[in-house]
Amino acid sequence: MDVFLARQPVFNVNLKIYGYELLFRLGIENVFPDVDGNDATSNLMSNIFFPFDYDELLGGKRGLINFTEKLISENIPLLLPREHFVVEVLENIEPRPEIIDALKLLRKKGFVIALDDFVYHERYRPMMDLCHIIKFDLIATPLDEISEIVTELRNEGEIKLLAEKVETHEEFIT
Repeated sequence: MDVFLARQPVFNVNLKIYGYELLFRLGIENVFPDVDGNDATSNLMSNIFFPFDYDELLGGKRGLINFTEKLISENIPLLLPREHFVVEVLENIEPRPEIIDALKLLRKKGFVIALDDFVYHERYRPMMDLCHIIKFDLIATPLDEISEIVTELRNEGEIKLLAEKVETHEEFIT
């Protein structure tokens, strides 16, 4: 059985690998196919459950997996071992009561929660209060627009900030 997935490294500020974002792929082409997000994550989970040893796949690091609103509200992330995976909450998920309840359960069970491609708005405060990591997309939210948000989040303490789409060393240093 052929299994395809992309494993993109996630670095910390010291350029050490924190983990790997795991992305669904249908074949050898390294592109996201035109499929529903629920199907993509479900297939990705099926692909990592059976043929891989988690330490072999992740090198002792964490795997970050995107979850849709449907999969979060159905508590599908609970199928994964919490010590190996980070639950990424997609940017199109609104903080509805069923999502907040599911995130509370995940946090209570010891899962690390990340908000993916985050664009700040006060309505996301309930999700921010439950997350451990906030991922900013530097293309969608340039650094000059997020400086105040970053200052506020750093003052809150336990939330880690992660920049996505950092393509050059110059962007990294900034």
